[in-house]
Amino acid sequence: MRRALFCASIVIAAAGIAEAKRPPRPKLTCEKPSTHLNDRQADFAKFTGKAFDDALAREMLTKVSLTAKALRPDDPLLKGVKRGATFKLGTGSAAPTAVFFRSGTMWQYGGDEFVKDQQGEIHALVRKENVIGSETHTMCGCGPMGGGAVPPPASVVYVLPDGATYGAPIELSYDAKRVFLSYSNVVDGKLVVCNPPP
Repeated sequence: MRRALFCASIVIAAAGIAEAKRPPRPKLTCEKPSTHLNDRQADFAKFTGKAFDDALAREMLTKVSLTAKALRPDDPLLKGVKRGATFKLGTGSAAPTAVFFRSGTMWQYGGDEFVKDQQGEIHALVRKENVIGSETHTMCGCGPMGGGAVPPPASVVYVLPDGATYGAPIELSYDAKRVFLSYSNVVDGKLVVCNPPP
């Protein structure tokens, strides 16, 4: 009986020592917007923009802006049309030619990039960044948060200029520097859960 009590005392004492030696949790911190951070973002964006422009010139490509439209996925104009294929955006002879680019929503569409080669053919641009420098910053607050009703689906199409042809996507490689931001809603050293908008 004495031996059992002695062993139990050792176990309790050891547990107490382990608890006492447990290091304190590091205090949660975050970063507020600053001129230094703004300058770093501007410098990195300037470097990346020049590298991208140089890559376009090297490949003899020119950026072009196409008009985006959102059609219902069951629109008769898209019957039998596959992604990446062109079709007439209407029934008359003067109807413009468009390309079925991707699926999206009725509320958010567009923003895709296109280039024109030396022959005048239009291609979707696929950026391939080689990140040679980066910084990560944890900002205070909740950051961008989505909310609201789910938007209805759509088929995103782009209208081609008169007489233009549409070719395969072109991948463009270039060096880049990026500032990556994450968000942590720290209040008085404690993490507070962010509630998304309704």
